[in-house]
Amino acid sequence: MTKRVLSRLLTVALLMAACVSSACRRNIQQGPDVLRMTVSLYRTPAAEELAGGETLQARARVRVKSRRPPWVLVGLGEVEGWLPEWYLTWELTDDVVEDFEPYCMVVKEETDVKLFPDESADTILDLQAGKVVRVCAEFQNWRYVRIAVYDIPNILRGWVNQDSLVDLAEGHPMEGKILPGTTVFFGDPRSQGFDTMVRERISQVMIVYLGEEIGDMVHVSAAGGWDAWVSRSNIVFEPFDK
Repeated sequence: MTKRVLSRLLTVALLMAACVSSACRRNIQQGPDVLRMTVSLYRTPAAEELAGGETLQARARVRVKSRRPPWVLVGLGEVEGWLPEWYLTWELTDDVVEDFEPYCMVVKEETDVKLFPDESADTILDLQAGKVVRVCAEFQNWRYVRIAVYDIPNILRGWVNQDSLVDLAEGHPMEGKILPGTTVFFGDPRSQGFDTMVRERISQVMIVYLGEEIGDMVHVSAAGGWDAWVSRSNIVFEPFDK
């Protein structure tokens, strides 16, 4: 092999190495850009929110516009919003989180809510035993949950360890909802008894928090200071209006 051929081969190899190095540098600078799960964007880089933003589907490739660790500002077409960077992955790999039909569970003991499913993630909320959450996604031993809130802005979603949750039938849920047409009772049953208490049928869905129990009757309270007594059998233990 002549020196000229060797020189050309060396030049080609150097050019290829430079291209690979440049591509690697671009990838490192840009970071991952594929959504690993279907998720609603945050309107600001903060866990507290008035309401979720636009929803993007799993496996969508987004454009990363800005980084504010652990947050990234992403865009897809005209849609733009913030996410923890954990939600992005390099390619369509096994760590993409699949969709499924949401279901409710009960917090069995006080637990932390994390910004993303990792012990190193920021704790954004503490949930008390009896809190009912809607599980919307699963990743390893973590559960992505929706949280019923009674004032906003507030923490509406986050990740909890699966070991802190139990099925509704196994736990003791402390919140739920009562449906239109349900009879509720007003007053103090200790002084007058349920038979003589003022009663009415409610006309709308009411998200309620459970308190004292007397037999099958439960004292419930709702936003705005409303409170009443209702039969436990008339409570739906899913405190979400939709």
